[in-house]
Amino acid sequence: MSNDLQTLLTAFFAEYAARFNRGLGEAPAEDVEATAAAFADCFIGAGPDGVICAKNDEAFRAQLPKGFAFYRGIGTQSMAIDGLDITPLDDLHAMVRVHWNSKYVKQDGSKVEIPFDVIYLLQLLDGQPKIFAYITGDEMGVLKEHGLLPEQQYLLQDEAKEKHRQAMHSISERAREKGSVSIDCTEIIREDRER
Repeated sequence: MSNDLQTLLTAFFAEYAARFNRGLGEAPAEDVEATAAAFADCFIGAGPDGVICAKNDEAFRAQLPKGFAFYRGIGTQSMAIDGLDITPLDDLHAMVRVHWNSKYVKQDGSKVEIPFDVIYLLQLLDGQPKIFAYITGDEMGVLKEHGLLPEQQYLLQDEAKEKHRQAMHSISERAREKGSVSIDCTEIIREDRER
């Protein structure tokens, strides 16, 4: 791996972490545009709940302040990078495993520290890294395990998982009914809404 790539990606994630931390302070400075600029025009997120495909658009930008508010609301104090494992994939792509260390203050004043990893896939065009995919662990499960989510949040999370499971089951059943392994999901969603 070239020193240039190491330097470029280390600086990229250092600023990514610093920007996140600026959004956590008592007088938060949420830099929505710079946060969105770290991502490609479309990107994929994968974790225990499945895969999401997202567009880097106004709807994404509108969600970013809500994300910062969520983390502040559960007592997140800081997110620090303990290390980076950088794997060049070719001249324009790299995989980076970021070893994060997050610190929280719970409602009762006790402190919690949670180390975790996220794997990022980046494209480097014109010397500008852009995240086009990331893989996470069970973040909500870990937060719940450490008592950082309000009880209401547990219920909402479980309800969302069940709705997602039911929707996927419905799509599978309709695909079988139509004798197809490739099915237009928009047609199924439209049919569900009409019911």
